[in-house]
Amino acid sequence: MKLVINTQYRENYGAHDWDGEGECPQYWKNKGGSEYLIPVGSTYSTEDMYSSKFEDLFNELCNLICYKNEGSEEYTLDWTLVEDSYVPEYEKQQIEYGDSVYYEPVIKKVNGVWKKISVYCTDKTEWTETWTISKGHELSDYETTKNY
Repeated sequence: MKLVINTQYRENYGAHDWDGEGECPQYWKNKGGSEYLIPVGSTYSTEDMYSSKFEDLFNELCNLICYKNEGSEEYTLDWTLVEDSYVPEYEKQQIEYGDSVYYEPVIKKVNGVWKKISVYCTDKTEWTETWTISKGHELSDYETTKNY
């Protein structure tokens, strides 16, 4: 199983011209979002979606993904559990109509640490970017690999 968390990303266009004095102007514009894919294996089932165990995981992940500052924010729209074979619509469209694919980000624990993994593929190359993700979508420990 995979947990899918859909988010909305917004930018405050008022912050672009803000000089840092007084209150930041507010002009928020929706700029898309992501479908974060979190492998949960057989640990959870659809029956567990409203259990305290699942709620703890969901809250932990939301604390990693969601943030808000003067210039931008990302927040949760909805979530669901899906089968491992699930492919997001965004990826399906790229596979069908393009010659490259930006995959939705994956968040998973690696050696007890949450990692955000982004993959981009062309017909000749695959790039994988990995960060440690912590509260407020703070990213660190960047690594990248390129396979030909």
